[in-house]
Amino acid sequence: MLAIFNKNFKKISSLLIVLILYSAFVTASSIDIVSDTGIITLTIKNRPPVITNVHLSPDTAFEDTILECTPIINDERIDEVKLIYKWYINNVFVETSDNSLTGFDKNDLVRCEVTPIDNEGVFGETKSVSIIINKKPATFPFN
Repeated sequence: MLAIFNKNFKKISSLLIVLILYSAFVTASSIDIVSDTGIITLTIKNRPPVITNVHLSPDTAFEDTILECTPIINDERIDEVKLIYKWYINNVFVETSDNSLTGFDKNDLVRCEVTPIDNEGVFGETKSVSIIINKKPATFPFN
């Protein structure tokens, strides 16, 4: 089997496999050898990037907390995957594309959605994670 691979591709979008088939048929009445060759082309399509998990940190959030949304991504070229972040507070879209957000009120429901896109423009499935904002604990002055 001979595989032809162009190393100039940034991502394997297709792989051409050339198979050289050789078969020898020997019959009882003859020693003639018959050979066959052929080319088979196999195309491997680009798989979309996959988010396996999304995590908000810290695990417990208060009104003055800065939440950070962190996805775990699986892709052949993970360093070339871009992420699209969308934030919602109480199901209302918040205008930002950052992976962090602040400015909450107690009992707010905050959701982060992340969509991966690879360098060829292939979108992966959007994943999300939510958290409820807690009331900031009271602080007592120390004398």
